[in-house]
Amino acid sequence: MIKKDESISKTIEWLFSVFGISSIEIVDYWEADLCAIGIRRKGVENKLIYISTFGKKDSLYDFEIEECRKNSDTEYDVLDKGENITRDELKSKIKEFLFADNEV
Repeated sequence: MIKKDESISKTIEWLFSVFGISSIEIVDYWEADLCAIGIRRKGVENKLIYISTFGKKDSLYDFEIEECRKNSDTEYDVLDKGENITRDELKSKIKEFLFADNEV
């Protein structure tokens, strides 16, 4: 992963502190976008949450929840998205989508 904007670096640190480094992995399909990152639950490759901090005040995010289409490794369906959500809201979205079947 290339060096990202400080806002994303801080977000990654926060995500690891909340969900644990052994529970989530960072996916960087957007190397040119220094204010964006993707996360997914380790071992679950068909679900992805895109997180952006571009143009946001501290601790506000845009997000998009995506699920890989059946029989495709590269095409995703957008299940949910939002703008200017707080850390608590983002945390709830991540729990709901990535960890609904077990507690983190």
